[in-house]
Amino acid sequence: MKYVEAYGDLGAKVLGSYEEELHETVEQLVAANYDVIINVGAAEGYYAVGFALRCPQAKVIAYETSPAGRELCASMAQLNAVPVEVRGTFTTGDLADVPDGRTLVLMDIEGGELALLDPDVAPSLSLVDHVVELHDFVDPSIKETILARFRDTHDARLVATTPRREADYPELTSRTARVLDEHRPCPMEWAILTRRHTQRLH
Repeated sequence: MKYVEAYGDLGAKVLGSYEEELHETVEQLVAANYDVIINVGAAEGYYAVGFALRCPQAKVIAYETSPAGRELCASMAQLNAVPVEVRGTFTTGDLADVPDGRTLVLMDIEGGELALLDPDVAPSLSLVDHVVELHDFVDPSIKETILARFRDTHDARLVATTPRREADYPELTSRTARVLDEHRPCPMEWAILTRRHTQRLH
């Protein structure tokens, strides 16, 4: 993937250590052959453009509230010659008509997931798979609330951040080791929510 200016963590993204806990999950998602991939909180397009490259069969939609982020995401999609539809703020109404086929929603919105990921408000959320970064340091109830909301419709798996070790990256020197710092306020988790295929809306 060719890269443009990033919001942050550019060194970690180039090195491959950025959110490396999700590497195995990403490979599983690529293999799942989704028809639609929706990235909410896309920033400059690390995941949106990355999935567009790895999943050419999928329609990729990137939501980003920041105008600067949208511009960077569109530029990076163009730089990599992949189609990514860049939009503004995501609302639950954007999933009102889930297209036929399999849909994945990747969400990283700094605590806003608690308000948006509510299938009682937006039943279509029950028909798609989710990867959501959980920001319990914003609200300690986020993880348990979201897991409870999807307990009847999805299988859940949690992935936690792990410490980085310089020894794992022989490319690093004492001057470049700081790229391993992803500027997280604390250890965090992602929830991988996979829809049970017997689930349907009536």
